Amino acid sequence: MRKSLLIAAMFGMSVAASAQQTFTHITIKSGFNQDVICEDKDRITETTTQSDASDLQGIDGSGFAFFTTGVQTNGAMCGDDGLFKSSRTGATFKVMPTQLNALVLKGTKKTTIAGNSVIIPGSTVRGELVFETPVKAKSIYVVGTSADGDSQIKVTINYTDGTTADGSITMYDWGSSSSAANQAAVVTSLGRIATKKNWAGDAGKIDAYVFNLYESAVNTDNTKTIKSVTVEQTSDDRSVAIFAVSTSNDVVVNGIGEVEAPSAVAAYYTLDGVRVAEPVRGVTIVKYANGVTRKIVKK
Repeated sequence: MRKSLLIAAMFGMSVAASAQQTFTHITIKSGFNQDVICEDKDRITETTTQSDASDLQGIDGSGFAFFTTGVQTNGAMCGDDGLFKSSRTGATFKVMPTQLNALVLKGTKKTTIAGNSVIIPGSTVRGELVFETPVKAKSIYVVGTSADGDSQIKVTINYTDGTTADGSITMYDWGSSSSAANQAAVVTSLGRIATKKNWAGDAGKIDAYVFNLYESAVNTDNTKTIKSVTVEQTSDDRSVAIFAVSTSNDVVVNGIGEVEAPSAVAAYYTLDGVRVAEPVRGVTIVKYANGVTRKIVKK
């Protein structure tokens, strides 16, 4: 407590404000297009989206989905209540296992038919997630995953005044072990379950425990109210699933719409009050020459 008080005195802020980043889970009013979280293995064809179109089946187009602890604890994405927590930021997210719970986007597919190169437009390359309650925030965190490789995603922040702001995020392949993916992973060692008979076996078969959810953030204009987020898949031959959104009261380094610094940077500090040469991974306190302080988050 003494150290906390010392930090507060150094930066002229309350202990609570300097000690933690505040996240708010966003309830999505509309925009989800598939149910890709199974809560009942015995009724899997009834509790997940089923489609005759191969690219509309499951997260990856092959019919795989995540599952809750109602199926089994090992490898579950969340409890039956839909709650899960980010291991990176501590933000709590909530999905709806019993209804549409993901925005699944399919990129343009390039293939060869009878020796000819063919481009097949993605069935759904863009979707808008409408907030049940419009909010003001400094940044938005998006949780999802990609299949068949990393996906580059265009994100458009839609404000209630009719203005928009564009940015981009990366959703890494759900089985990636790259250092960048590991840094962005928030729920790891997930299992996946076949929602129909596919190459892995019959419907209900759980395949491996090597899959991940990732979290990526963009900055927003906290003087405006956000009503929705439009997400667009811009990578060919990729599938991406967006499950949840939260907002934060802190800015993200290198995000879109980052607020201009109030003056020159005087110093950087960790949350423990240690002065550092540059922002560290996680939360850094920035002190400006005019005495203003701000917390930033570096991924």
